[in-house]
Amino acid sequence: MKLLIRKVAKIRSCSAGFTLTEMVIVLALILALIAIAIPSIVTWRINMSFKQTASQMTELLRDARSRTVSDSIQYKVVFKPNSSSYKMLRSQKAYNSAAADYKYIVQGYTVPAGVTMRSYSSGTSTQNVSIEFKPNGTANLSGPGGSTTDGNICVNDGTKRKYLISVAQTGRISMLKK
Repeated sequence: MKLLIRKVAKIRSCSAGFTLTEMVIVLALILALIAIAIPSIVTWRINMSFKQTASQMTELLRDARSRTVSDSIQYKVVFKPNSSSYKMLRSQKAYNSAAADYKYIVQGYTVPAGVTMRSYSSGTSTQNVSIEFKPNGTANLSGPGGSTTDGNICVNDGTKRKYLISVAQTGRISMLKK
């Protein structure tokens, strides 16, 4: 019985807890790991806003194309780099009707702070781009005043292109990173 009491007493003395030194060392290690991880998390978060904006633009284009094909109603997406906005417009008229008026805004968005939108594949132009879809799925690509455009929209950080959204006249929509 005395042996059992000694063993219990020995177990109790070993499981008394952590010392202050052990706690300080563990906290210092945790803080060091957090300090190493924070820059990566911040960079990831910033890059995520570029990707989300480019994905949202691509989905809006695909939605406009799909609606035009299924409804045979004129839809177009207009990108305005100067105001950092883009929107999908719908007309009341069937495709190729005279005087299609795009007065119905289906969806409109503004790019988040820190994200820049530019037109053309070079990513330097602030010219508006209008992409109108036809019922057969192809696209009319135009700039202001009916001028032609290459159908490219760049999402960048003001200096370097992050994503390129490209619309071909065949209606193919793609999003490329850098």
